[in-house]
Amino acid sequence: MDYDVIAIGRAYTDIIANVEEDFFSTNSLTKNIGNSVKPSRLENLFEKLVTPVYKGGGPAANTISCLGALNCKTMYIGNVCDDVQGQNFINELKNLSVCFQGNTLNSSSKNISPTCLVLVSPDGDRTFAYNKGVADQFDKDSLLSVLNENHAGFVFIEGLVLNGEAYKIICDFIGICKSKKIKTAITIHDMEVNNPCYKKAREFILTNADFIFANENEASSFFEVDCLEEILCTPTLFITRGDKGACIIESGNIYSVPAHKTDSIVDTVGAGDSFAAGTLCGMVNKLSYEKSIEVGVLCASYILKQTGARPGHKTLLEFQKIKNTLNL
Repeated sequence: MDYDVIAIGRAYTDIIANVEEDFFSTNSLTKNIGNSVKPSRLENLFEKLVTPVYKGGGPAANTISCLGALNCKTMYIGNVCDDVQGQNFINELKNLSVCFQGNTLNSSSKNISPTCLVLVSPDGDRTFAYNKGVADQFDKDSLLSVLNENHAGFVFIEGLVLNGEAYKIICDFIGICKSKKIKTAITIHDMEVNNPCYKKAREFILTNADFIFANENEASSFFEVDCLEEILCTPTLFITRGDKGACIIESGNIYSVPAHKTDSIVDTVGAGDSFAAGTLCGMVNKLSYEKSIEVGVLCASYILKQTGARPGHKTLLEFQKIKNTLNL
């Protein structure tokens, strides 16, 4: 079967809840950052939450959800368990016309779906408690068989999965993509710089990616520069710049587009992921890179008006208009 985009990532479910300020000190959590915790502790923290809301997360899954909403033919590959989080994750993708092609493993006290508690304090700040669970338990034969049975124009991969135990399997997958002339796009969002695998993951991305997606800070850190003008990279780089819009860097040349005017910003979570979706949608439809990032900026502006990274009902309606507006 032919797909426009196949995505691979860590299949996180975000569980969002409001908490009081003393929740962090009482539960020995560091505020405003990610706290990696064991499954048993995660369950203990979850039991203390009031009216939690489940939302599918993960950069690749957010991007592929938006692509599905843009009527692109899409597949997502990730790993979950047969628990509540895993079932919610799969159902949410299917509702957005995304084919889920991943492992659903048996849950246990140690085996859980990738889960992140998003703890919102009274000042609006977000603190995270997470466990990656079975996120990196890719089966090599199953993963590589996807490319034997299907074809795609693009693959979109979280750099995070190259930072873990799945490094070799994902490298092999990308190698086959290159042999089949499938373009590889990688998002470097949240690639843990202190991770022991980071250096070799970075080198692999620089050598093998066709496209890299990042925000301004991530790009500066990844390319080890003080300003974007210093980046001289082989992969084409797509960068979000907040209220300054976005830009492309290709062979040292920079092309910028302004941000799309948004009356009110409700939530910035997922804006970069939807930008990637719009940009990929443009490229799927044979638009130039410059025109493609205009689509990306427009998609991001709609996600900014809602809570959560996956397109809600109103955003779905706006996404349906995009193709007609831009003559895709």
